[in-house]
Amino acid sequence: MADVMNSFRLVINKLDVSLVEKLVGNMDRLSSPMGAKSFEEIDLGHTKEETREKPEPTDTMMEVDQDSFDESDPEKKDATIEDIMSEVHRALEDLTSTQEYLKTLNILDEFMRVGKCQSGHCTAIPLCRECVNETYSSQQKKDVCRFRNFRVISRGNFTGFLSPFTDVIEKDLEVWLPVKSEFTRETSVETAKYILSQCGDTFCSVVKKELEVFDCYKRVKGSDATVFKRMTESMRELCDCCATAVFNYHFACSECGFAVCLNCWMEALTDARTLPKPWVPCGDLGPHEPGGLLIVQNIPARILEDMNLVMHLIRRVWGIDANCGCDLQQRFASHKDVGYLRNEEPQAANQEILRSLGIYHAAKVLSQPPEASKQSRKHRTWVLENERHLDPGCTLLCGGDMVSLPCEMEDKAKKMRLFQEEWQRGQPVMVTGVLKFMKEDMWTPHSFNKEFGTQHVDLINSITGDVWNNQFMNVFWDGFMDYRKRPVDSANKPMQLKLKDWPPGEDFKSALPAWYDDVMAAFPLGDYTNRVGKLNMAHYLPNLFLPPDLGPKMYVAYGSALLPTISSTNLHLDVSDAANVMVYVGACSDEDSDLLRANDAAIRAVCDPTILHDIQKAGRRPGALWHIYEARDAEKIRDMLRKDMASRNVKDAMTCDPIHDQSTYMDHEMRRRLREEYGVKGYAFVQCLGDAVFIPAGAPHQVRNLMNCVKVAEDFVSPETLFQCLDLMRDFRRLTGDHSSHEDKIQVKNMLYHAVKCSIYAYWKSLS
Repeated sequence: MADVMNSFRLVINKLDVSLVEKLVGNMDRLSSPMGAKSFEEIDLGHTKEETREKPEPTDTMMEVDQDSFDESDPEKKDATIEDIMSEVHRALEDLTSTQEYLKTLNILDEFMRVGKCQSGHCTAIPLCRECVNETYSSQQKKDVCRFRNFRVISRGNFTGFLSPFTDVIEKDLEVWLPVKSEFTRETSVETAKYILSQCGDTFCSVVKKELEVFDCYKRVKGSDATVFKRMTESMRELCDCCATAVFNYHFACSECGFAVCLNCWMEALTDARTLPKPWVPCGDLGPHEPGGLLIVQNIPARILEDMNLVMHLIRRVWGIDANCGCDLQQRFASHKDVGYLRNEEPQAANQEILRSLGIYHAAKVLSQPPEASKQSRKHRTWVLENERHLDPGCTLLCGGDMVSLPCEMEDKAKKMRLFQEEWQRGQPVMVTGVLKFMKEDMWTPHSFNKEFGTQHVDLINSITGDVWNNQFMNVFWDGFMDYRKRPVDSANKPMQLKLKDWPPGEDFKSALPAWYDDVMAAFPLGDYTNRVGKLNMAHYLPNLFLPPDLGPKMYVAYGSALLPTISSTNLHLDVSDAANVMVYVGACSDEDSDLLRANDAAIRAVCDPTILHDIQKAGRRPGALWHIYEARDAEKIRDMLRKDMASRNVKDAMTCDPIHDQSTYMDHEMRRRLREEYGVKGYAFVQCLGDAVFIPAGAPHQVRNLMNCVKVAEDFVSPETLFQCLDLMRDFRRLTGDHSSHEDKIQVKNMLYHAVKCSIYAYWKSLS
């Protein structure tokens, strides 16, 4: 614990008063995020039966005198720079001062909840929802008691719940604090700046929402008492109402462990009719009521609020624009004269400050104050658009709206810059020539048929949607290679089959290790697509958390050039970003002129003639026809599809979600209506062999294989689209439990928190 605190005190000592003075001038005092209560004033929220006493304050405790900042007192209204610095110190010190109050009792480890309810001597306490169920799933056998690491049990008596201030141990702090530990991924200052520039506003909005709900709870209960739940390794705690992953504040029943997220609690409080589904009752005790639930926090003490404060301060030091609109942003934004961020060489008076912050050499990079960066955005866009034309292999698709980059582009920094320019706009990107970096013979149907032909798989008939269960895989591959060997349906017509998300229920890496290594090494823009990529937000999630399933997955389907209304993947959207690589394009051995003409016609219908000419001239093999729409147009698409369904008297047409249901492939007529009646154009293009398509989170898209295709997709979470992921999770709350997208499997808020945490650590590490 001493090491954790010492690292923070080192930071505090290096924050010179002159730096803060230059940074914020004579700004108003920074208010304490949760008020200026000292720890001994806080009601720890233990139950009446609680037998443990609050710890006495230690000599090192930092007490905050609230009266000293009473703005109603005219003599104290103008805070001095020493007062401001004291408040900044307090914010940083709060991240570690909790340790000074810890009374780590040996009895706590012995009697903490580690097994089933009522184990040992504790037969009188109530059972939680998991322990009361006599039929255990495979997960429940691992002990998923709702009160594990949460409820404290003494010998024969129930003594309460953990406190976020007095029952915190060193590991609890290391998980959430930006300190060197197994839970903090190290990254560069350069990467940290980019992450905070893209995610800082989103992080602030998440913290603001947490505090708003907490304030509402205090008004309802008349108390600010909270209880603490320690992290349980490899467990993802979900809301019992909407299946959203729990982040920090949530609400739980002290009797059965029933838990709901912030949104569901607020909806139940204001209008229960808006809930995704009714709350389950508490056994024989009747229904759960919002006012009867405990408020629980996963992040100890006031770390979350103080992290937000420090994040704002660091972003201002780094010259990063803030548009979150919160009080902190307003205070920082009103003080724009930060001399050391200007274009000229730093003055001697500022050089020592810069060196202490580790950004002396970055001063030229941060050559513009935040307000100037907005003015230069149009100019920068113009430069990048011209760079796309100048670089060999760079082409513009979809009438100039979409960029295609060569995988072999020598200037890696330029390729990254071009990609990020498009990605920040929410536009898809194509990267060509990926197959040059792969072992092509591994990805042929012959290879898969030889290695896995005797495995049992489920096949889907794309025409009817029917699932053909438990079939030998060679049945699929034989028809893939030879049209005459395709299985037929009850009408004696060849089936249009596909494999989806294969291998099912397994991690690609363990099921197909050689193929995994080959494709992951070849995926372009590895900073995003690699599992440990520095711009893949999933990388920053500590190993303590259940890792999200981001792939890769294989998508294999027969071609449907002769069936213009049949897709290999219907219109849908994903909560994460994705990169989809075409690793094989083939045709049936008996291909004829009809197939070739249909294929050519499908391409001509969407491609610019010059692009089609370039494809043919280069001898590239077209495989799949894509239609991608921007995330902001999703609601317009829903509206059109619902009206179309209503005109055909489809049941529940106006209340269903035609995108999440994945029930529609928009044909030429639907796309025409969407363009003419709603002004939604989208991106229509052809994916050839070796092309990688990058799809932003939330972007509706559909795919139609023209030829037999094998594709591999890898999901990732980028800082540019993380706000979109959060918006999507709010939408997914409304889906029914049988939707594949219903459950929050990627834990977006946890990813965001730990990416910001690691970025703050990168800043503090640069001080040394």
